[in-house]
Amino acid sequence: MRLLLILIISLFCAVPPLSAQGNGIEQASELVTVGPDKFLRWYGHADRTYFIQVSDPNDHLKRWTWAPIIESGNDEDISYEVDGTADKGFFRLKYTDQPTTDPDNDDFDGDTISNIDEVSYYNSDPLNSDTDNDGMPDGYEAYYYFDLNFDEGGYDYDGDGLTNLGEYNAGTEPYYSDTDGDGMKDGFEVTYLLDPLLASDATSDADSDGLSNLWEYKLKLNPRLTDSNNNGISDALEDRELDGLANLAELTTYSTDPSQPDTDMDTLPDGWELAKGFDPTVHNGTDGDATNDAAADPDGDGLTNSQEGDNNTKANDPDTDGDGVDDGVEVGQGSNPNDPNDSQPPPKGTVAVNITFGDHSYSHSEKYRIKLQPVEGDTQVRTRTNRKYGETQTDTLRLRQGARYTVTLDHVATDPNYDYEPNPDYDYTLEVPQVAATEQTLRIIKDPQGILGVHDESDSFFAAGKSADLFVMHFKRETVSIIPANRERKKLGVREESEVTVTPSSAGNINWSLINQKDATVNPTVGYSVMFQADTRIKATTLRATFDTGDTYDILWDIVQPTGERAHKTADLTYAAGTQGAGMTIEYTTLPDDVSFYQVDVIEVDKGTSNVTGFFTSFAAADLQHHPNPNWERLYQDNHWDNTAGFDGWGFPPSSGHPRSWAYGTYQWDIDVMWRTAGEGGNGLLLGTRTQLHTLHDSTGRSTESKSGESSTRTP
Repeated sequence: MRLLLILIISLFCAVPPLSAQGNGIEQASELVTVGPDKFLRWYGHADRTYFIQVSDPNDHLKRWTWAPIIESGNDEDISYEVDGTADKGFFRLKYTDQPTTDPDNDDFDGDTISNIDEVSYYNSDPLNSDTDNDGMPDGYEAYYYFDLNFDEGGYDYDGDGLTNLGEYNAGTEPYYSDTDGDGMKDGFEVTYLLDPLLASDATSDADSDGLSNLWEYKLKLNPRLTDSNNNGISDALEDRELDGLANLAELTTYSTDPSQPDTDMDTLPDGWELAKGFDPTVHNGTDGDATNDAAADPDGDGLTNSQEGDNNTKANDPDTDGDGVDDGVEVGQGSNPNDPNDSQPPPKGTVAVNITFGDHSYSHSEKYRIKLQPVEGDTQVRTRTNRKYGETQTDTLRLRQGARYTVTLDHVATDPNYDYEPNPDYDYTLEVPQVAATEQTLRIIKDPQGILGVHDESDSFFAAGKSADLFVMHFKRETVSIIPANRERKKLGVREESEVTVTPSSAGNINWSLINQKDATVNPTVGYSVMFQADTRIKATTLRATFDTGDTYDILWDIVQPTGERAHKTADLTYAAGTQGAGMTIEYTTLPDDVSFYQVDVIEVDKGTSNVTGFFTSFAAADLQHHPNPNWERLYQDNHWDNTAGFDGWGFPPSSGHPRSWAYGTYQWDIDVMWRTAGEGGNGLLLGTRTQLHTLHDSTGRSTESKSGESSTRTP
């Protein structure tokens, strides 16, 4: 009798006659009540073996367990007393007509597990060799401690690239990644039609390219690489770890490790060391004394060997490109130390950009290389490789302003001492930190494929075949006025114009706006070249560029107005002999003169005549009045305007007997100078006051004209 924790309700009622041999066929049973007891009863046909399934009370008719019962029929009823507390329950009665003399220890489904062990220990189907239908026989799963009722065929417990079902089909070990111990994982061998059960195929060369199958495995290459005609293709000439040496040459010629960029682990790439005459298999220490130590500087150019390797310059020649400028100077100023035609600092300047890259993860196993390929504004390719396995590093690159670079990340190598899964472990960090956009420091990063940041996609290299764009922006100001010579100044005169040009011109849309302006303008308001015109009065104004990435850049302008003037006599005026007269031409420069006021108009305004003495007192006031130019005059780009000051035709020599003969006398004009911006109405603002003094010295007719501190004297 079997005690159940469910109250049984019969699911099967009719008792059919004996049929042909079945395998897992269901036969009906009935529930019989005798007093307070309940019995599961069915007719047991002779030569038939019976098994019972009981439904899960929590998932009726969907989940079943095998009762630890095996019964043999003898043409009579078979009964089991049942009991329980659940509100309902179900049985399934299954049978087989396979002949047997020991139904418990026989193996009806041929899965190498006895019938009684299937129903008592594994709860597996004794009449189905693959209970969970995952392609792996129950006996195989039991041997490897799999769950016989759960599909584990798609799992890869040893991480060798083969699923458990694949391991079964290949005859390999599901818990050991390299069944034959030849150094190649089972999945690799199966994928490339090698034998995962034959260790000797590691030394063979399936595609006859000179690289053994094992080396192809270590280098992550295809050991059966073929073309469309199924002919072998050599990948022996590839440079898998980007150290400048071909795979096969490393093995056969240089005795270096083609799976590692730095065989002797001194942070110097193998190819660079060979090119510079160093031994890439010998690590000479880290004290900076040895010639080929990474910290040494044998040519004294200011670059260590490690830095020479980064820049692909010569370690024993301070001037790699022979342009007369040492490599260290060129690297520092941003010119190309490998280009003899590029020896001067870039005309647009450079910016120091920090780039962080490497393996941040717990595995500490990988090396990566960054590459900045110039697209515009530069010709120098920049690369950096992790100096150590499993670490992130931050390198400072001096990049040209106005240049655009494509940023890529390559996986270079895995630490040879790393023996865990996954291998390689492709976690990585790649970051180009943004900084506050100050004068000439804006960088814009576009990363539509998402390669930047911290990535933990350990089973595959996320950055493979992807790139980001780095724009090192340059904002050039250039005044319309060619005077003063500094046309890139941020200080402007009122209404002065300055063109702003942005490079590179491919960083996305730019919208321009003005902040804190009075009546300044920008035209157009969209684009990479705009004209800014300053306010009509003093106003610190901001011109803001907003990119479609959300990045902003502020250009600050210091707007000044005229504050005074400077006078300079350029020539004396000439008069006819024997006549009275003195005068000069004066060049006035409006100050300050470190801006241009070519959009400013000026005018003299008479304030009246004063200081009339001697000879001139006998003249009417109208005869002494000043009549300045009534028109506003435009300043030149250098802020100057010309003025003539003179007086003549006054009196006669005493010998002439004329009643108005020469004698001492003076009078002066007081003149205000006003300014206003071009197109502006009104009387303008006061620039300054000029004093113009006319002096007749004596009876000789000697005269002096003075104005704004300049003077001219003449005797007839």
